[in-house]
Amino acid sequence: MDNLAEKIRKEIEAKKDLIAQAEAMHADPEKQKQTEELVLGILKEQLSKMKEYQQALESVLTSSEEQTKEEQDS
Repeated sequence: MDNLAEKIRKEIEAKKDLIAQAEAMHADPEKQKQTEELVLGILKEQLSKMKEYQQALESVLTSSEEQTKEEQDS
């Protein structure tokens, strides 16, 4: 579980760096479209990662619930 939390922290830090770059680009009107595309890409990537994390957490929860039930049934 700690490994998953560390992965999430690293992803958040990477996204903060990309967002800072996007904000700097946004200050230049000529690069506004590039900025919008970059931000959209970041959001799509983040959504994909969050779905992966959700699936992993649901799997852990299901496994824990099954283990708890088995222990109670014993």
